[in-house]
Amino acid sequence: MFDQFHHSNGERRFRYSDDWELKHIAVNQRNDEYGGSIIKRCQFTLETVDKLCSAVGSGRVGVRLSPFGVFNETKGDDRMEQWLYLCSELSKRNIAYV
Repeated sequence: MFDQFHHSNGERRFRYSDDWELKHIAVNQRNDEYGGSIIKRCQFTLETVDKLCSAVGSGRVGVRLSPFGVFNETKGDDRMEQWLYLCSELSKRNIAYV
């Protein structure tokens, strides 16, 4: 579920028979505090990690990321910056593993 928040909207070309068609794939269309910028898209994951750390201790919390996994074939427009920001923020929380 967290992965869906991380993706920006993107466009991909799909092949139907001999023609290529550009389709807009909208996985994260949020315009609230959890959508839009990289920081906002990471917020849900980071808030959840913070609450888990408070509940059970940071040494018992781990996060599995799949930066090269794609949900509905989206890849996002700023993937490198997205994952660097998220990993940087997770490292500040002293969790068991990423």
